[in-house]
Amino acid sequence: MIRWIIIGTGNAGRCHIAAIERTPAACVAGLVTADDPSRTDYPVFATLAAALKVIEADAVVIATPTNTHLALASEALYAKLPVLCEKPVGRNAQEAELLYKLSLQQNIPVGVVLNQRACVHTRWIHEQIHEGSMEPQAVTMTGGIPRFQGWMNDPEKSGGGLLRSVGIHFVDLLVWWLGLPVWLAATKAGRPIENNVSLLATFKNGCQACIHLTSINSSGRGPISICIEADGSRLKLDGHEIVLFEGCAPPPECEIRDEALTFGPGHLCVIQEASQMLLERKEFPISLAMALPSLYLLDQIYEATGSC
Repeated sequence: MIRWIIIGTGNAGRCHIAAIERTPAACVAGLVTADDPSRTDYPVFATLAAALKVIEADAVVIATPTNTHLALASEALYAKLPVLCEKPVGRNAQEAELLYKLSLQQNIPVGVVLNQRACVHTRWIHEQIHEGSMEPQAVTMTGGIPRFQGWMNDPEKSGGGLLRSVGIHFVDLLVWWLGLPVWLAATKAGRPIENNVSLLATFKNGCQACIHLTSINSSGRGPISICIEADGSRLKLDGHEIVLFEGCAPPPECEIRDEALTFGPGHLCVIQEASQMLLERKEFPISLAMALPSLYLLDQIYEATGSC
């Protein structure tokens, strides 16, 4: 059984706790947080160093503000603990690259929580594309989420706004499905962080993709919609679920909804697969090396559109 330390008990941290509680091959060994988590039966510590003096652990999940990821992950790697880090890993690709180099030096794996990749239907789309059963010609991703609050609204802590904190999921899905774009244009607006983002991209196979995301209003407008048009077929996803498909094989059944998994079912799959890979002493299913191309692409977009 893999004994996890969860660093951070905000929304993402609580989601990881719920995922570990639903994973037979894993357990929560302790929590590291500066806050006072309500109603927990787990040991709570102010620092990772304090936790490691008291409990035995096999790995850590980092679910804290983005500006703390590099230091916390480095501390875990020096303690010889594998790290599963919430996206976007660092405030920029340079921080992520420093962590990647340290993981190679220490020979300790680092994985990334890109939970959209872990959903049944996004994986099925990836399989259809890479098996040649579907060749997207147009992809549109649109939607709104609630306005950011707290540290996410501080560019010094978040490294950016909507694009880096949420847009990374959808930029990464495109890269995972179609490879890096051969042409890209983007605009963003908002202060102190961007809350309105539009991207246009062309991929090697000629596919045209459009992403438009907003967090202007205080309440979101529902799940992000993804429409995929291919030659003779089309799909629509609302959030992680395919809700329309035409001209293609039927997708597998979607995951059962679980209210404790606040950001969808992908977190559960991430934890289950990460725990199994650690038991088998293998690399994380989504390693930091696999995530770096999307992080570099985000930095290119920020450079092209100006700092947040």
